[in-house]
Amino acid sequence: MADFLLFQELIWSSCMKACWVLSGFIFLCLAPLLLAEEAKKPKTLGTYQIPYRLSETKHVIVRAKINGKGPYNFIVDTVCWFSLIWKNALVELAGKK
Repeated sequence: MADFLLFQELIWSSCMKACWVLSGFIFLCLAPLLLAEEAKKPKTLGTYQIPYRLSETKHVIVRAKINGKGPYNFIVDTVCWFSLIWKNALVELAGKK
């Protein structure tokens, strides 16, 4: 009886190894197909048209509201690493006079 159990355990472990190898092989074969399907899907990024105007010095100016107040003129500067806002606009936004 012990020999039968040992034989059954040996068969079972061999079958499990074969199942794991087969499932790994199937996964590796199907992965490129799944990735190709994902790559075919168009990525929809929203595009917006924002009205702007150029100042006399050729700066891009956009109008924007802050917390529902405004609109205020902002100069778009992609090189600047900080933002500035005039003191009178801050006073108006804070609601102080």
